[in-house]
Amino acid sequence: MGNLDHSTDVRATKLEASVRWMIEADILAALNPVRASIHDFDARFPTCERRVDTIVYELDADTNEKQIEVKEDNIDGDLPNLEETILQ
Repeated sequence: MGNLDHSTDVRATKLEASVRWMIEADILAALNPVRASIHDFDARFPTCERRVDTIVYELDADTNEKQIEVKEDNIDGDLPNLEETILQ
């Protein structure tokens, strides 16, 4: 009986290993499209990041120009009052 028990244990162990590999193979097959999507996203991300940096830089430049215009308008707007004060 000892040999039969040993043989059964060996077969069960081999079957467990086979089942484990089948499960892992199915999981890997299911995850491959996800991996491909992640790699595509990673490849696109630096390009998008550069675009965002460019847009932010342009928006900052526009904002700075508008702030300069507002300051110039304020300065120019006060000049008539200053001229009147000096002339009086």
